[in-house]
Amino acid sequence: MRPLQDCIKSLIKIQNYSHIVLTSPVAARYFFYLVDVFDLSLEKKHFLAVGGATKKGIDARNLPVTTPSVATQEGMIDLIQNSPFFSYAWPKSSRARDKLEKELTLRNALIFDLYDTKTRSFNPPSLQGVKKVVFTSPSTVDAFFSFYPKALRCIEWISRGPITKEYLLSKFQKDSTLKPF
Repeated sequence: MRPLQDCIKSLIKIQNYSHIVLTSPVAARYFFYLVDVFDLSLEKKHFLAVGGATKKGIDARNLPVTTPSVATQEGMIDLIQNSPFFSYAWPKSSRARDKLEKELTLRNALIFDLYDTKTRSFNPPSLQGVKKVVFTSPSTVDAFFSFYPKALRCIEWISRGPITKEYLLSKFQKDSTLKPF
């Protein structure tokens, strides 16, 4: 999570926006943590959650939430474009793709980085015996290949969502020693 002083001004301003956009379970967890720390009111707020996992964090607080038909930034853009005008705030990862940011900027949204996605250092385990690897975001693809730059060809690569799949396939195109299943 970003330092509190980096977030506090935006969190105070969030009271002026009707809809809060959350695009990951991590963003939801950090956002609600800060709401609790600063005792902010979410009365009359509506949430847009990119997908089911993010929605669960909002549902746990019994707050009104809408999800797009497709769990991507593109799905969120369609949802926003087909809604009456609302004011939006988007606390996000510093590594979030920029498509949704462009749309929300056109709508004078409050957009701020809530957290940075970083790969943690650790001694990675052997991949011996691993048959499948599941990736849930482009950042998980980057993290995996930072620890295993020449991962085994016999592993089945599984991606969750079209954006992660596209990103994973781009890795295979850049490195001919990797082969997608």
